[in-house]
Amino acid sequence: MMKPAKKSPASKGSSPRSDATAKAAAIVRKGERFLVATHVNPDGDALGSALALAAGLHRSGKSVTVYNADPVPYYLKFLPGSGAVTSRLLPSDRFDAVFVVDCSELARVGKAFLSRLEDFGISVVLDHHARGKRDGDVRCVDAKAAASGVVVHRLLERLGVALTKQIAVNLYVTLATDTGWFRYGNTSAGVLRLAARLVEAGAEPDRISRALQESSPPARLKLLARVLDSLELYEGGTIGLVALTRAMLKETGGTIEMTDDFVEFPRSVASVEAAALLRETPDGWRVSLRSKEAIDVGAVATGLEGGGHIRAAGFTMKGDLATVRARTVAALADALRKSPVYKRKTAC
Repeated sequence: MMKPAKKSPASKGSSPRSDATAKAAAIVRKGERFLVATHVNPDGDALGSALALAAGLHRSGKSVTVYNADPVPYYLKFLPGSGAVTSRLLPSDRFDAVFVVDCSELARVGKAFLSRLEDFGISVVLDHHARGKRDGDVRCVDAKAAASGVVVHRLLERLGVALTKQIAVNLYVTLATDTGWFRYGNTSAGVLRLAARLVEAGAEPDRISRALQESSPPARLKLLARVLDSLELYEGGTIGLVALTRAMLKETGGTIEMTDDFVEFPRSVASVEAAALLRETPDGWRVSLRSKEAIDVGAVATGLEGGGHIRAAGFTMKGDLATVRARTVAALADALRKSPVYKRKTAC
């Protein structure tokens, strides 16, 4: 098993971020067999980052396996390389290192992965989530990055991997999905410059947009109608909440993977400052949170044993719908009452 490189004093002008990227690049150069993994229920940033990294490692002459505990969601099957993603880890699988992308907590990759972690060599985390456990032997985590794809791109640049169309498409998806199609506050000039480079390398925004936003099966629209009918507003219309039950899935023939963006609809209400989507699963309720500018939903989610970003976060909770709804609304309402931004807005 490959051992981590010995630590050396940081050179003048270096930063923890660049030092970590250099360590990750050294691990790639020394190893031959790598596992790339991401969290269960993968989204565009998770899977796009994993596939872009895998393609870059392949171009560096490495053997790569891409793993996810869940099947590739229907709307991401167009991603180049997605057909090679496996949900099975063989007893004989051994790697020099595992790269875990868009996921700072290794437990989120799944129980099967954790049970085999000692077989996977050094663990390298490539992520942009600052909260949560500090797992991983090497951590390339940049909370200011708009997407984990930005962190992956940084490593590929360090390795001297040229942008191919396959890499560009996957990285473009990470940016588009995690910036809300370049609408959210994490859309910086640097993000737009990187997006332009990816387009120059072969990413086609119109094709990607159609694949992600205009390829819904009829069941998704039927499911959306049921979920929108559950919309409730609280705290004078500042909190919007919708719910998805397992009964709705059964009645419409939909699947839970069709609903990742449903939380955006309550957030689109003019008066809403914070939105929540409650999704029932066999293990409890998966709650997605979104906000506009008044509160940090990442902090709210962390207080409920979850995590995420300032404007997008989530947690899981057991209990019946009424209990989970009440606790979610109470936590968001408390954050609103304490928010200086909200106080200024209501004072106007």
